[in-house]
Amino acid sequence: MDKLVSKNCVNFVKSFEGFSPIPYFDIVGVKTLGYGMTGKEIEGLKSVTEVQASNMLEDLLNINYALPIKNNLDIKHVTLSQNQFDAIVSMAYNIGLGGLLGSSLYKNICNGSVDRNLIISNFRVWSKAGGKTVAGLLRRRTEEAAMFFSTSNILEEETEMIDFTVEQKARQQAFKVPNNNNVVPKGDNITPLNGGGWIERVKDGRVITHLSRVTYYTLHSNGSMTLTHCGEVRNI
Repeated sequence: MDKLVSKNCVNFVKSFEGFSPIPYFDIVGVKTLGYGMTGKEIEGLKSVTEVQASNMLEDLLNINYALPIKNNLDIKHVTLSQNQFDAIVSMAYNIGLGGLLGSSLYKNICNGSVDRNLIISNFRVWSKAGGKTVAGLLRRRTEEAAMFFSTSNILEEETEMIDFTVEQKARQQAFKVPNNNNVVPKGDNITPLNGGGWIERVKDGRVITHLSRVTYYTLHSNGSMTLTHCGEVRNI
C-alpha cells in the first residue's frame, strides 16, 4: 500500500485522539476505540494494543481518507503540498470524509484561495460538538491550519531489509542497523565502524546517521538471524 500521509500527520492525529485500549463513548456519545476509531472499524473488537491501534490508524488514514481525497483532488486537477494534504486528512478523520469534501474550506482550497485568514477561519468553523465550541477541537483546528501553512512534513522513503550474505553473517556475531524498524532506506549504504561496534548510514557520500546503541541479531546454524535487541538512532 502506498502511503499518502506523512508520519508527522499520523503522530499529529494520535496526539489529539488519544489512545484507549478498550471502547468508550466520546463527548457526543459515539463508541470509540484505539486512536479515535469508530463504527465498522471497531465492530467485534473488545480491546486493542497500542501497536495494533497505531497500525490500524495509519491504514485508515491512508486508505479511507487520504486515498479518496487524493482521487477527488486529481479529478479537480488540484495539487497540494504534503503539509496541506496532511492537514485536511487529519480534519477529515475527525469530522468525516463527507464533512471535509462538502466544506467551505475544501471548496476554497480547490479554488486556489491563498487568503490565509479565510483558510484559518474555515478550519476553525469545525470546532463545535453538540452545538457548542469545544476548546480541544478549536485547538486542533488551529494547529491543523498551522500545519497547512507550514512545510515540515515529508513522506518517508520506501525501505527494504538489509540482505547480508552468509559470509558476512559468519564474520560478525551481531549486526547493527540504523533504525528501530531494522531496515535501511533504498539507496543508502551501511558501514561497520570500530570493528563493528557502530554502524553509519551513508547517503550521497555523506554520513547521515550513527547508531548510538546496538541492535543485535542472533546468528543460527542455518544462516538465519533472529532480532534480540533494538537500538536507537542519533542523527548527525
